[in-house]
Amino acid sequence: MSRDNVADVLARVADTNKHIGVLVVELLNGDHPETASRLRELGQYLGALSAECLGTAAELDGRCPDPPERVIIDAVHDSAAS
Repeated sequence: MSRDNVADVLARVADTNKHIGVLVVELLNGDHPETASRLRELGQYLGALSAECLGTAAELDGRCPDPPERVIIDAVHDSAAS
């Protein structure tokens, strides 16, 4: 694992951090019909970025020969169970 690969991952994390606040404020302040799809897209992107961070860490310390490509979050909510 080269330092360039680590720097690339960290640059994507920094870029995401820079833009996520704007998106969250935009979604909080509006009642947009695309809010659900934008939240879903954000969640998928963050899951992929999370997997990339975990994979890079695994490669650095040799813990996982096949790091995950995505982090899958079970987002199903059973309202009847509430």
